[in-house]
Amino acid sequence: RTVLDIIGDGMKTSAVLGAIAAVIALTLGSVRGAVAASDAAIVCSGTAALEAGLMARPCVVVYRVNWLSALVFRVIRTVKYISLVNLLSGREIVPELFQKDCTPERIEREILSYLDNPERSGRVVSDLLEVRKTLGDAGASVRAAQAVAGVLKSIRALPASSQTIGVQPSPPS
Repeated sequence: RTVLDIIGDGMKTSAVLGAIAAVIALTLGSVRGAVAASDAAIVCSGTAALEAGLMARPCVVVYRVNWLSALVFRVIRTVKYISLVNLLSGREIVPELFQKDCTPERIEREILSYLDNPERSGRVVSDLLEVRKTLGDAGASVRAAQAVAGVLKSIRALPASSQTIGVQPSPPS
């Protein structure tokens, strides 16, 4: 039963909160913990969506901005998707709700489709695991940081006059 069904039965607030607590895990201070504890997540577009995807958690990506930013985005947009998971896969794995599509009713419908349809949820998990596989082994951020640190060390070893990367000084005029 949904919370709306329970409220519709005329139950007292304490009974509603008890029913909600039976199906919702509350985590404080840990987005990763909250996503890990969920069967499906509502995440904003960006790294949160990528993180949920790498955790193989079915999610709905939401994105709402002011009208001017949305207009500029639509004009300069060069990609088909807004979520990093969908961009990496080249197809829609998780639904993206942008601007007028980002309504409470639509978010609810998408989340309930995961919860009510284990086959759909399983397909999404499988697809998300494939995306994770394409990114390589765990520790990519550590390897990237080590590579950057190596470049910085090699720059420090150069004479001060040569410590620029990819920028040639302009000839005197």
